Amino acid sequence: MLDIPKMTRLLTALGEPARLEIIDQLAKQEQMNVGDLASKFSLSRPTISHHLKILKEAGVVQAEKSGQETYYRVNRDMLILGLQDIADTLKRCWTHTEP
Repeated sequence: MLDIPKMTRLLTALGEPARLEIIDQLAKQEQMNVGDLASKFSLSRPTISHHLKILKEAGVVQAEKSGQETYYRVNRDMLILGLQDIADTLKRCWTHTEP
């Protein structure tokens, strides 16, 4: 069944270049906190936190609290499955419309 809100959250999360760069950094380092990420960008910590919130709500990243810090990592399985669902949905749509 088509889950349009879920697909929209994922595509919205991935539709911002800064968020794609955050995903790239997290994929390279396994996990990072906001300070670690902010040191890699010319973005403020609050801006990084905002992007991480959107990525987390979409299920693209996971957060784990360790002491006073929160560490983020890419949720690879969810990201791959989410993108695969979108591709499968589009494929089914095109299959039904071909003569």
